[in-house]
Amino acid sequence: MPTLVYRWLPGDTPDWCIMEIRLLMPTPKGQKRPRAAERVYIPDDQPFAWAKEYMGEALAGVFDQDLANLPHVQTGMKASGNGVMELGAYQDSRVRHFQTTLMKYINGELPA
Repeated sequence: MPTLVYRWLPGDTPDWCIMEIRLLMPTPKGQKRPRAAERVYIPDDQPFAWAKEYMGEALAGVFDQDLANLPHVQTGMKASGNGVMELGAYQDSRVRHFQTTLMKYINGELPA
């Protein structure tokens, strides 16, 4: 199985972003690392299955299932009664720390 790396880049609105998935394959010991594969853009109106020849049918199905859940996640993020998105205690601690540190830089509490 490849190692999957996800990255989300902000879009024009809080309800839109670019979801980048990188499939990293190990290079067998003693072999030269091959050139990187060409980037594949999946059109906004297409499922991941559109590009299954690049990632395999099984992964495309998993990504399509995850993508189907995103509107529900977005709805839940906006449903907070106090207007604050609550993060988990452990798994999201890095996100919380990054946000806190970023706000300190923005507010001038830390040097540039």
